[in-house]
Amino acid sequence: MASNRLSLERKENSYRSLTQIIVELIRQEIYEGVYKPGTRLNIADLAQRFEASAVPVREALRNLEAEGLVEFRPNRGVVIRELSAGEVRELFLMRLPLELLAATQAALHADDAALDEIEAILADMDEATGTEAWHVLHDRFHVAFYSLSQLPRLIQNASVLRGQMR
Repeated sequence: MASNRLSLERKENSYRSLTQIIVELIRQEIYEGVYKPGTRLNIADLAQRFEASAVPVREALRNLEAEGLVEFRPNRGVVIRELSAGEVRELFLMRLPLELLAATQAALHADDAALDEIEAILADMDEATGTEAWHVLHDRFHVAFYSLSQLPRLIQNASVLRGQMR
């Protein structure tokens, strides 16, 4: 399955490096709960799975470490990071001013079509059956909301913080 997804990603995103593609695939699997907090990731197994050498996999894991999703532990290797209650609280506190800024800027740029799109997403969230469907819609809401702010760095930073919280 990963090989097919990797091939598809390569075709659709030929401008991206193999490391970037692997980062996105592993990140998505972390978000989807394929890898639970505390799970050990084996670089050699991932390299074989993605039909790549260990170098881009190791680079991808270093990128995910910078995002706070995994950590390299002595004598344990790479593990999916588990957040304490205090860390989750800190992430919420950090997101709060970014969300406020995004909302302020989005209000300046929102038109009727954008508001209709966001309202439709919220309505779908209300009707969603199942956690996975709701999370997909929740992500779509935040992407639409942040994009209205027209602040690319805010979008990037807020996305990283949201990713760490997932």
